[in-house]
Amino acid sequence: MLHSIQERYGEKLRAIDGEIGHVRDFYLDDKNDWAVRY
Repeated sequence: MLHSIQERYGEKLRAIDGEIGHVRDFYLDDKNDWAVRY
C-alpha cells in the first residue's frame, strides 16, 4: 500500500487509553523492502 509521507506527517498516534503523540519523523529501511518506520 502506498501513502504520501505528507499525508502521514502530523497524524495522531493512539493507544487504548488515548492519544500518545503524533508522527514527526520517518525512517526508511532500505534493507527490508523499503519499509517506513515512524
